Amino acid sequence: MTYRILHVDDERDICRLVELSLSWDPGLTVRCCASGKEAVEVAAEWSPHLILCDIMMPLMDGPATLTCLRKNPRTAGIPLIFMTARVQARELDRFKSLGASGVIAKPFSAKGLRESVRSYLQVAEDESAPHRAQTAESELALGHDRAAEVAAERDAFRNRLQADAITLAKLRAGHRSDPASNAILQELQTLAHKLAGAAGCFAFEEVGQAASALEESIVQKRSGGGTASVEADIDALVDRLEREQSHDREPIRQGRAEGLDVNVVAASSGAATLGGNVQTHTSQDKVAGRPKILIVDDDPDIGQFLSSRLRKMGAEPLFAADGVEGYRIAQREKPDVIISDYFMPVGNINFLLWKLRTTPATENTPVLVISGWQLDKLTEENLKKDVCGRAGAAAVFSKPIDIQELFGTLRGVCQLTETLTQ
Repeated sequence: MTYRILHVDDERDICRLVELSLSWDPGLTVRCCASGKEAVEVAAEWSPHLILCDIMMPLMDGPATLTCLRKNPRTAGIPLIFMTARVQARELDRFKSLGASGVIAKPFSAKGLRESVRSYLQVAEDESAPHRAQTAESELALGHDRAAEVAAERDAFRNRLQADAITLAKLRAGHRSDPASNAILQELQTLAHKLAGAAGCFAFEEVGQAASALEESIVQKRSGGGTASVEADIDALVDRLEREQSHDREPIRQGRAEGLDVNVVAASSGAATLGGNVQTHTSQDKVAGRPKILIVDDDPDIGQFLSSRLRKMGAEPLFAADGVEGYRIAQREKPDVIISDYFMPVGNINFLLWKLRTTPATENTPVLVISGWQLDKLTEENLKKDVCGRAGAAAVFSKPIDIQELFGTLRGVCQLTETLTQ
């Protein structure tokens, strides 16, 4: 028998991870909803055997969703399990009084989630035994593909951490200006709660622990229960997010997803040379009158192409293979302008902008962003917004690059019309 599982969560990262985790089990079919309202409609039409539901969601939270489900005769008997990063005794009692069948704590492991779902389905022993053999065989057959997908989702979540770090820095500044602001505390609590639940699921355990500590201190402060260390916990989470992006990395390290090896390729900490054609220099080596242009991109072909054109135009190109390396080179070389890719496996553009704007030596360095993705208008506008009181990206371009447009903007941003001439 195949069991239908409806998962409800407004966080795409968690939805995708739950879908991947349960898809290893051939006896489970998963359908995801991004809101309580959608879940109520889908449950009535699809008749799932079990519903997994987040608690904190906008407009209609988990308890409100459960109440609506219980009012409809078609969905009243469907078991619902809450998924939450805050599991406390008083909350468990409240959830049970609402009619919830149980709670699954975040963070969770993929295997642990499958086992919990199976236990809540109350599968008969005579059915579960052959099923376990079938599941093991399926996991072995699908292992490589699933492991690769899990690794890709973890990389994508790392990029979210970069964006959260920027948001957290802005909220920290607001909290320092107005520690009593309930609106800022609410935003901080929401961000911390989501990170506390999701980070550990993607193997960023220390981020999750720091976020959980921040959430707890905010709850204490808002309830008036003693002295809360909100400021210190914000700093600790900011520091943890920063270290997550800049920790030492080996060229190849072995990770494991569901017991299967996954190769995670990371950039080396040294400066890349792209076959010897793109070189870094010390500040004393800068040729008089030649602007330094730092290219940050994990694609060596893009670096090679741009470096060749820039050199012909009289500029001095530098290269970094990711945002972390780009930040280090920028501090050492102090380039006149930075051209950076939008998405990189280690140190994305959000992380790079945040680090540049919070360091005096590079807080005003112009940054041009190049994206292989078709960015929507809102994303482009967010990239151009101020970061910690300093200008964001000066311009955003899409790949394939219109080289004339890029270099035209480069001349204007650098104010180097006389130097950059073809």
